Amino acid sequence: MVSRLLARHDPRLAWVLTGAAILAQISYPLTEGTARDAVTVAIVVLVAAACLVHAGRRAPVLLVITAGLGLAAEIIGTATGFPFGCYEYAQNRLGPSLADVPLVVPLAWTAGFYQAAVVRSEE
Repeated sequence: MVSRLLARHDPRLAWVLTGAAILAQISYPLTEGTARDAVTVAIVVLVAAACLVHAGRRAPVLLVITAGLGLAAEIIGTATGFPFGCYEYAQNRLGPSLADVPLVVPLAWTAGFYQAAVVRSEE
């Protein structure tokens, strides 16, 4: 079913996901604690989903490359402090983790990379 949606490349779905992400972002300062954690995850997932829908047939490759690189960078970063400095993620707040990196974090890399690539392609 997902592949059929991506194959159609219906821009309305990307707009709906983007609108939902905006509403979630508006709610962010109105929440706290675990509710804020859930809103954070929702925002990342919605924005990444909008980007993947917009990418159409390229979405699987986009996801594998960007999320894969992002996950690798975050695992290296949290383990060694390179290249981002010393940091760590709070465990059990943003969903399941792999090597102490919440799995939602690589989706943020996908969204950020895709948005930058789209802007760059418009130059």
